[in-house]
This record gives sequence, structure tokens and C-alpha cells, in this order.
Amino acid sequence: MAAATCGPSRRVSTPHSPPSPPSSSPLCLKALSSLQATVTNFAANFISSGLAGCFLFDEPLPSKWFAGASLIIFGVFILSKSSIEEKQNSD
Repeated sequence: MAAATCGPSRRVSTPHSPPSPPSSSPLCLKALSSLQATVTNFAANFISSGLAGCFLFDEPLPSKWFAGASLIIFGVFILSKSSIEEKQNSD
């Protein structure tokens, strides 16, 4: 269930939605859209689980894994950079 809105920038939480973030949150968090947050979370989980498996359980990581991880990191960087530039241009 989505949060009810009261005006252009005021957000009221409903019992089924998380509370609104404080207005003093860092700029980098304000610039993230839900898509960016989801992609960044996926990338962090992918990389941390692969490295944890390597270091904790001695699982081999083939070069294809490192190539894929590099592409994911590069994609997250492009996504965040373009979104921050768009936000700055719209202000």
C-alpha cells in the first residue's frame, strides 16, 4: 500500500508503509531512486556473497565471475552517475 500524499512534498506514513526519511539525510541518499537502490543492493549482495564463499569456504571463483562482477560494478556506476547528473540539471 502506498503512502498517502498531502501536497507536493509532504509524505504521510500509513500503517503499511515505512516512515519518511528525515530531511537531513545525505545528498547521496536523496539522489538514489528505488531502481538505483535495488540495483546497488543486488550488486553488493552478489559481490559480498561471492567473496565470502571464496574466503570462508574456499570456493573457487572463475575469471567469468570477476568479469561479471566488474560489469555489474561498472553498470551501477553509470546508473548512479547519470541519475545524479539528471537530478542536478532539474534543480
